[in-house]
Amino acid sequence: MTSYYGRAVRGDPKKPYSDTNEMSTAIWASYLHAISTDEEPRHHFCPASADSWCFFRRADFNPDEPRRKHSQKPGYFSKIPKKNRIHITKVYTDLTSRDLLSKCLKGRTQNANESLHSKVWQKVAKHKFAGKCRVNYTLQMVTLEHNIGFHDSYFLGHLGFGMSPSKSSNLVILDKECDRSFRRSSTGTTGQQKRKRKEGKDESAYGAGVF
Repeated sequence: MTSYYGRAVRGDPKKPYSDTNEMSTAIWASYLHAISTDEEPRHHFCPASADSWCFFRRADFNPDEPRRKHSQKPGYFSKIPKKNRIHITKVYTDLTSRDLLSKCLKGRTQNANESLHSKVWQKVAKHKFAGKCRVNYTLQMVTLEHNIGFHDSYFLGHLGFGMSPSKSSNLVILDKECDRSFRRSSTGTTGQQKRKRKEGKDESAYGAGVF
């Protein structure tokens, strides 16, 4: 289910979602598809086309294609007891909130706080004990570096010790590298993804007959 949710959030790179409603529909389609049965099919959110990833809707456009039973398809979760399915449905309701999905448009599923956290763990390793004072000091320094840059937050410089030309140059370089990294991540695509898209080699999030 986690894999299906992730695919639905990322969608098709060739046809990005225009709003959260489309993304929400895709997420619910994957869940309802997975819990459908022959007696109770729930494919109303699945794409309706001859090349749909949903075997049930695809059969509507291909009369010659035999419609398989749900139990014969992979990703079959209808055996989950209904009392447990209620809890899963509640989780999906939370995961399809408009506030959450709006942050995932254009494939931006990365947690924005992870960048700050990684800088903290570089200075205070998770697997080693550190006292409260050291952790607080590190958090304050990393927050300054994260928000105003390495050069302007240089601690010894603010204490009046000055800064050598080489040190100043190195800190400026670090700030520029951070800026470039942020711009690359904010585009939502990497150079490799752009090349694949240009060549038309992007793989669809779903494949016909595989789900």
